[in-house]
Amino acid sequence: PQLMLTSEKAYFKMGARIIYANAAFKEAAKLKVYPDLYGHYSLLEQSVLIFGSMSGDYIINSFEGFVNENPFVSPSLSMRPTDLRYSLRLGVKGLLGSFSYAAYWAHQSMNDRALFVENPVNYFRTFPKAFNLGNSFEVVYEAMDQNTLGISLDWEPLSGMLLNGQYETHSFALNTQEGAWHLPEQTAKISVNYSFLKDFSLQINWEYTGERAARNSQVVQFITAGEMPSYTYDLPAYNLVGLHFNYQINERLSLFLKGTNLTDSAYEIWSGFAAPPRIVLAGAQYKFDL
Repeated sequence: PQLMLTSEKAYFKMGARIIYANAAFKEAAKLKVYPDLYGHYSLLEQSVLIFGSMSGDYIINSFEGFVNENPFVSPSLSMRPTDLRYSLRLGVKGLLGSFSYAAYWAHQSMNDRALFVENPVNYFRTFPKAFNLGNSFEVVYEAMDQNTLGISLDWEPLSGMLLNGQYETHSFALNTQEGAWHLPEQTAKISVNYSFLKDFSLQINWEYTGERAARNSQVVQFITAGEMPSYTYDLPAYNLVGLHFNYQINERLSLFLKGTNLTDSAYEIWSGFAAPPRIVLAGAQYKFDL
């Protein structure tokens, strides 16, 4: 269901999302109702616009989805849906000629948020399973609240040129885990897209990912029951610079040059796994009619 109200300066949408989930977990309610709200009000025509939204969702996690996000997961993952109880977003945005901006605060409250953490090293298992050597990831589920402060800027200084920038800082409130494993505290990115002389295009981008919490543990034999020895640490922040150049010779044939991690930074997206070094590709693309 949805209700919309509009006026010259304001817009408001009020609705709800109703989901029936045949969940296998006894503690999970089968009927889910989430808000679906959005509104904005113009303080100064297009120059200053305040906005807000509130929504929620029932996210069905899958092994395929986890592998696409982290290719180093083990095949022994447990699957649970994530209950995004609500996602609240408030901010201000505007358009000043060729310059647009947005500043916002966001808050998310989730049950069973999936986090990736290293599988413990287990030397007691004798059967050959490579993912028992601390070089794979399991998924842990956590009740978590996340706060985000962000700003984004867009500028078109020339015809065919667009500059984008965004910065976000994140904080996490956790229930049982010691850290929001592999989630960055800060992110930033800047990109330049330029199309010129009709057939040429150039894209340059820079991305920054801040420190992320990680955990390492090992299975040991206890005389009495106890927790596995483990330690937490922070993965270092890293910068990435990329470039993509394209020349469209005709409707079918184009030449390209693409580079990733041009500064050859040594970094880890997932703890214990070094990410690729500098990669430069050059080639041609031809389109056929079938």
